[in-house]
Amino acid sequence: RRHTRYISVTGVQTCALPISGVNPVSNNRYAPAPEIPPEFRTEYKWDQFLEQQAVTEIKKHPVRFLSLLPRQFVWMWHLTPHFSFQDSKTQISQEIIFLIFYYPILLLAIIGVIQTRKRWRELLIFYFVFLNFTLIHIIFVTAGRYRLPVMPFLIILAAMTLSKIIAKMTIKI
Repeated sequence: RRHTRYISVTGVQTCALPISGVNPVSNNRYAPAPEIPPEFRTEYKWDQFLEQQAVTEIKKHPVRFLSLLPRQFVWMWHLTPHFSFQDSKTQISQEIIFLIFYYPILLLAIIGVIQTRKRWRELLIFYFVFLNFTLIHIIFVTAGRYRLPVMPFLIILAAMTLSKIIAKMTIKI
């Protein structure tokens, strides 16, 4: 497929181990994968090989694997800005966008979870969406873009909180 052709033309490996938190050379962000041996040039065989490598690393270093999960959580939810653009203006604009849009939504959504904790049984499936995406993506390859499918749910929680705040403010006025 495309990545195999790209590797054979450029000699550059572009994919990572399926579980970046167990890659022995992982810096917790982008982990280079081992070079593809000729006998694993099909996608299926390469996938099997990478899965076997990941499981072996987890078995050899379970404490390291577990210790990386909190960092993967922070990485997925962008709790700390980690933009690395060559252009400082682009980096500053990205950080401003996060400060203006993402962080307030995240904060309001967290408050929304706290406010709805008494209704947790009704909202359990809603919470499982967050839990599912978070667990899958902190165990496997982590990137902020993987949280995009749960952003509408985050916005709903933030909107609930914001509507309660506005309702309290209008009652006082």
